[in-house]
Amino acid sequence: MNVAQKEILIKLALVEGKAIREATQVANVNESTARNIIAAYRREGTIIQRPCGGSHRQKLTPEILERIEEVVERCPVATLQQIKQRLEEDQIVLSKSTIFNGLAKLMITLKKCHRELDRVNSAATIASRQAYALDFSTRVPENKAKCIFIDESGFNLHLRRTQARSRRGTRANVVLPTVRGRMVTLIVAMSNEGIVHSKIINDGTCNGVKFCAFIRELVARLRERKEMNGAWLFMDNARTHKMGELRDIMASSPYELKFLSPYSYMLNPAENVFSKVKASAKRILSGPEGEQTLSGVIQESVGTVSQQDCANFVINMMSKLPMAAAGQPYVH
Repeated sequence: MNVAQKEILIKLALVEGKAIREATQVANVNESTARNIIAAYRREGTIIQRPCGGSHRQKLTPEILERIEEVVERCPVATLQQIKQRLEEDQIVLSKSTIFNGLAKLMITLKKCHRELDRVNSAATIASRQAYALDFSTRVPENKAKCIFIDESGFNLHLRRTQARSRRGTRANVVLPTVRGRMVTLIVAMSNEGIVHSKIINDGTCNGVKFCAFIRELVARLRERKEMNGAWLFMDNARTHKMGELRDIMASSPYELKFLSPYSYMLNPAENVFSKVKASAKRILSGPEGEQTLSGVIQESVGTVSQQDCANFVINMMSKLPMAAAGQPYVH
């Protein structure tokens, strides 16, 4: 319905006092619609003209699916409405039903979450994080290159994009590369100077024995650099990080083992390394040529993490310390 029809309707019904049915016949408007228009005019004092055709929402392109996945990775407990709001911050407008369909395409389902997610901002966690932040701020080595952050993450073939562009009515005749190996684990040790050491475990699991082997290799590398004596090695509270063998390795080295406060992944810049490695791996796996191994793709992607990237990741982590030291909750 156009503005002219609404103006005729308002004039006949409200100015000339004609009956609604007569006014709707002259203005060629549905009676129910006419009553809504008149009610809106009485309420607003003006004619409301809404845009036609509904909202212009975007489609689920591979790029938008990737952004949805990033939002969920950053906050696994986000509701559909929260995901929608975060996407709108990037000028991506989707309905909640479209987001739900996108999550289905990504094989991301809603599960009963572990209690750890609820504990990120519990009173006990905030107190522990505050003590850690104060200790870090007052006792950490002045040379930040001596702060080595360690973490591990799994990678699988879900990294590979499964969509390609083609003209409407035709198939996307793109042969995706053959990728051997379905699951690998990457362990990384990094500082503000870059990746200090990394290791790929091809069978996909990282137990205490394999993690201790990585730490031995890391300690051997650090021993080659006398200026690294007194370095602090940071890692989370995973069970594999608390083996007696690991403590023995550290006790015989000139380095100090430090555990992050529980549920404080935001204070480990190695997490950002994995984000960049994953983004690079997706780009490589979207290529149409050649046979690759997943471990080879991950190794190549580790090479894309620059010294400046690592410096920025550490700066970003340190920007969160004042709030932690003040006992404030973490805000995603």
